[in-house]
Amino acid sequence: MLISVHLPKTAGSSFQHILRREYGDKMLLDYEDKPINTPAEERNRRAWVDASENACRDFGEIQCIHGHFLPVKYLALKKTGRAKFVCWLREPLARMVSHYNFWLRDYDGGIGKGDLHCKVVEDKWSLEHFCFSDEMRNFYAQFLWSFPLGLFDFVGITEHFDEDLQIFGRTFFNKGNLKTEKVNIAPPNSPRWSPSKEFRRQFEEFHAEDYRIYRQACTKK
Repeated sequence: MLISVHLPKTAGSSFQHILRREYGDKMLLDYEDKPINTPAEERNRRAWVDASENACRDFGEIQCIHGHFLPVKYLALKKTGRAKFVCWLREPLARMVSHYNFWLRDYDGGIGKGDLHCKVVEDKWSLEHFCFSDEMRNFYAQFLWSFPLGLFDFVGITEHFDEDLQIFGRTFFNKGNLKTEKVNIAPPNSPRWSPSKEFRRQFEEFHAEDYRIYRQACTKK
């Protein structure tokens, strides 16, 4: 089984379409947890409870699970050799800015949105507030709680999506010609913003753990 962790704004939606083409109805989407919209203690506790249940769960004909969830939720499948794990990472500041702009665009009155998403939009958080909030600090580290990057069998870099996708295809499907499908991307008229050197320095310091994770992934390539 393939477990694909979709870290928001890392081309996970595009990757989902590719996986759907390969796995068809043997793919399960898992987007119900809303990890970043759930307080850390609650989401971590819930992930461990789910991990215990998944340890003996019969997934039937499911061959791929993809979505927003803490990978520790399926840790038992890794330990028993029943699954391989994949994810994509993006340069942390670029990912953060994309996330902020996406949440502003994708609000629509807050129907079905998570608590943090609503708070950001309704309280009119600035980009700077969003970038330096405790809730968003070290975003990758929050998702990868109790699941070190080294446990992943493949980590793609979004900035090299087309190239890394072919590596993924050769590794898991013995295919070197997977077709790229770009979906859920920012519209052409999205605001452009260039951080100052001081802003970037402060951001990298505030999110030091995420930069460690990202650079580790880049080094492994």
